[in-house]
Amino acid sequence: MKKRIAKMIEMIALIAVGVLMFATPPASAAVKKQDKPYFKAEMIYDKIPGYPSAHGSTIVETKNGDLVAAWYVGAFEKATDVAIFSSRIPAGKKEWTKPVVIHDTPDLSDGNPVLFEAPNGKLWLYFVAIYGKSWNDCPILAKYSTDYGRTWSEPRTIREKKGWMTRNKPIVLRDKRILLPLYDEGVFQPHFFISSDGGETWNNWGYISQYQTLQPTVIERKDGNLYCMLRNAAKGGIMQSESSNLGKSWSKAAPSGLPNPGSAVDMVKLADGHVALAFNDSNSNRNPLTIALSEDEGRTWPWKRNLEADATGSYAYPAIIQTRDGLIHVTYSFNRDGIKHAALNEAWIKEGK
Repeated sequence: MKKRIAKMIEMIALIAVGVLMFATPPASAAVKKQDKPYFKAEMIYDKIPGYPSAHGSTIVETKNGDLVAAWYVGAFEKATDVAIFSSRIPAGKKEWTKPVVIHDTPDLSDGNPVLFEAPNGKLWLYFVAIYGKSWNDCPILAKYSTDYGRTWSEPRTIREKKGWMTRNKPIVLRDKRILLPLYDEGVFQPHFFISSDGGETWNNWGYISQYQTLQPTVIERKDGNLYCMLRNAAKGGIMQSESSNLGKSWSKAAPSGLPNPGSAVDMVKLADGHVALAFNDSNSNRNPLTIALSEDEGRTWPWKRNLEADATGSYAYPAIIQTRDGLIHVTYSFNRDGIKHAALNEAWIKEGK
């Protein structure tokens, strides 16, 4: 009898191990998957009725595994009907949900949404609203969600004085503080806010001295220095700057050697230490839209591959992240009437050289 019971226990244990092996692939399987080039792209939506213009997307992966995007849409940029919409791919699903409004300031134009999930799991939306006629008339606003962006708090003002803008995502620094890139729309100058409480409150922190550079995107290098790339308002190529004190002060902006037509860029530091950059690889047009890869933290960019190359189109204002499965995700404005999403890996970028 005892032998029979022991045999049954052994069989149950073997079955359980087998189930776990099929249900949870080993980490090496996920890594191996990334060795093969992967690319998939689709429109998040094909035009929202009544809202012909779409621009300024942002994307984030939430802790529950959802992929959440947001952007602003309306009759045209700065129109009073412009609102911020959002869509998601729920964890385990493959399709984007129907876009829904997540913020609409009555009779005012909203813009430049930035999604960011703080380490405590609170999902923040930073954005601006035009209290006047131009982007110079914007305070910086924020609202948050505790259910992965399905419902939102009332908005709060994090900078009441008008004239500064959001554009690119914050980063968590090595000392656990959060750095939020901003810029002065009036003179095109980069500024930075810093938060010591998970994004609840913000303080003025640092700036880059030159004018005519804007929309900073930042990574932290392994030596602790910060590296920043900047849109050049003069269409002279992407500019760059560095900080050795976590963004309190910055070097003079200098050319990066990469072209740009005076359009937004975004970069992300990947889990393996490499850096991916999304930008328009041209000094005159918002095409092509290109993704570049650096293995030395932005010092050189030996690999580039186009996401969009049709010379008649406009593909701009990319937002780029890496999800926990290792894939790189980019959202961007597609001819200013829709938002497109691409998922890819490093192998796909390198295959294009």
